Amino acid sequence: MENNGSILRVVNLQTHFHTDDGIAKAVDGVSFGIPKGKTLGLVGESGCGKSVTALSIMQLVPFPPGKIVGGSVFFKEKDLLKLSEARMRKVRGNEISMVFQEPMTSLNPVFTVGNQIMEVLRLHQKLSRRQARQKTIELLAQVRMPIPEQRIHEYPHQLSGGMKQRVMIAMALACSPAVLIADEPTTALDVTIQAQLLELINELQERLHMSVLLITHDLGVIAETANSVAVMYAGKIVEYTSAENLFASPKHPYTVGLFGSLPKLGKKRGKLAVIPGNVPNPLYFPPGCRFHPRCPHVMDMCREVIPPSAEVAWGHQAACFLYPACRQEAEAA
Repeated sequence: MENNGSILRVVNLQTHFHTDDGIAKAVDGVSFGIPKGKTLGLVGESGCGKSVTALSIMQLVPFPPGKIVGGSVFFKEKDLLKLSEARMRKVRGNEISMVFQEPMTSLNPVFTVGNQIMEVLRLHQKLSRRQARQKTIELLAQVRMPIPEQRIHEYPHQLSGGMKQRVMIAMALACSPAVLIADEPTTALDVTIQAQLLELINELQERLHMSVLLITHDLGVIAETANSVAVMYAGKIVEYTSAENLFASPKHPYTVGLFGSLPKLGKKRGKLAVIPGNVPNPLYFPPGCRFHPRCPHVMDMCREVIPPSAEVAWGHQAACFLYPACRQEAEAA
């Protein structure tokens, strides 16, 4: 599934956090690609490393304790990890933008939302204050903010959660980026506002021909928006395929467990199936397959060897020893 024609290509990315208790391998050999104009969904439970992957792409991992220790992030075939901080600042917000997980805490409470968007425009597009103000009103109108001429003078605390998220999207789209990273853009919003925001992102993507990395734990959101999906568990990609393939036939036991925990329409209400246990602490990953303590199909080799990712069906990669292709690849290595 990794596409050499991708506008954004992540290859064997590794981000570790050095703590007093040891090294936490939050992202440990992650690879994927996003073609131009398409959406990749990055799915997994909280603590799997999804947000750290996004921050690593943007080179926003706090140092110390975090550090990108290996891999490459190619944007238009240029490795972002080799750029200086000054050059990376020209990429951030201009060519690659990010909508952060919590709009409530991502906006600066002491500046109006208009000033915060105008700052992006004046920095990257060198607009005059008057031009930046006009463009800000247009951007807020684009994201369907009611009365944008009034909202630019308001502070974050004066806006609802949905309005704050619209401001974040307007800020991210200010410079018409080639790639938008949306980290849990619908968290803490009611379902009606969630649907509106997802529809808005899809509409803006189509209009601006953007590529989108959509990070979420919600498979319903993925079904609505993604072209391809990478399922992440304990710092690794365990399954990678098109959204159509994933929903038709999930391969990895972890993905099957995620689907099993969803409520089904038309079925009698009862207890939802759950995946036993929790995502392991990145300081203390188990040996072998990191999912094996929670897996119903665990085998002896799962406890000792990390399963490599292999093509287990056409256009469908998984990292699980249930499949001969993975066993063969492990033996060859």
